[in-house]
Amino acid sequence: DQITFFLLCTGLRVGEFSALKDSDIEGDLIHIRQAKTKAGIRTIPLPHGLTVPERRASRTIEENIKKRYGHTAHDTRHTFTTLAVQAGIDQRIIDAIVGHVQSNNISLSVYTHIPPEALRDAMEKVLEIC
Repeated sequence: DQITFFLLCTGLRVGEFSALKDSDIEGDLIHIRQAKTKAGIRTIPLPHGLTVPERRASRTIEENIKKRYGHTAHDTRHTFTTLAVQAGIDQRIIDAIVGHVQSNNISLSVYTHIPPEALRDAMEKVLEIC
């Protein structure tokens, strides 16, 4: 299933994926403009070769994943994070991709910035494992 694979390889929430508008997708960048937290507002690069599948309603996606795989759609975020850890990706980069607050460490969260190339490299590594 293309949507499940896409969620596994990007770490997007089902609601984020379903809410994407055409204007949120610019070439190989996905802009999450609405999220449940400030950290959730982010831009993530698509790994080479991964395209955005046709979007569907969250409920339809949830039901399909539950029926086909016996898991919740949210489990795809857990899998993405696990794959990213297995690929040796820095936790700050994983947090930036999935839209989590980056750290309780003020120095790390305020004074370090993640270059777009690091995000792209991380996404490529996860896709290799997917």
